[in-house]
Amino acid sequence: MRINLVTLCGQQVPTLAHMLRHYRNLVDDIYIIVHSLGENDPIRERVQAVAASIGSGVYRSVMADKFDPAFATQLYNETMQERPDEWWIIADPDEFHLYFDDIRQIIARCEENGWSFVSGHFLDRFGVGGTLPELQDTDIWRQFPIAGVGRSVITRSALTSGADAWAPGWKICLAKGNVRLGPGQHYVIKEPGIDGYPIPLGLVQVHHFKWDRTVLDRHVHTLATLKRAADGDGCEREASGATGRLCGGGLDAAGCGC
Repeated sequence: MRINLVTLCGQQVPTLAHMLRHYRNLVDDIYIIVHSLGENDPIRERVQAVAASIGSGVYRSVMADKFDPAFATQLYNETMQERPDEWWIIADPDEFHLYFDDIRQIIARCEENGWSFVSGHFLDRFGVGGTLPELQDTDIWRQFPIAGVGRSVITRSALTSGADAWAPGWKICLAKGNVRLGPGQHYVIKEPGIDGYPIPLGLVQVHHFKWDRTVLDRHVHTLATLKRAADGDGCEREASGATGRLCGGGLDAAGCGC
């Protein structure tokens, strides 16, 4: 059996080198997609340099004037469908999977039982004392020793405040190439013959290393690009709300530079 990794890089990629080192011994091939915002976007050169450092390269580079989550999922699906009979680890650059068994044993059970995908759930990683540290090129697990559910707290806060909820905590972690992913890679498009590994039998830990010192700037940037066509006041209000939920909702305000 062949196992591939597919990941999509856009904006900043502080965790990419750590992430590729995490997966490289689990997979046979690595497919890195770069989503840039124009010819002068430095993200392409940065990703190429990181990929080269582990003996890999950029599989595909696309340009768009703004980030579109639906387009991002389309890129994942198109890549996987090029090898529909092979298995794929699906992970954004800040998502580090810990599997509940040897991954090839999991795949063998999937093939034996006709299961086409394996689900996981986020565990957010934080610095000592719940802080948002500056990421260094050292052991990322030691830099972020605290695991928790900050994402869920923020989502509940967003719902309570009437703002748009952030993405859910479920992720599709491992799938056959013929599986179609739904938006955000949070679920699959159900079709006849597409069934998942039963969650009571195994759930992947998706350790989420997004919570570093740059997280607020990155989210404000994302909100700005998503709302570029909308009124500026709406974007500013949502950015302000994000700041409140990050820095006033139990996370360390000093650590995120607020």
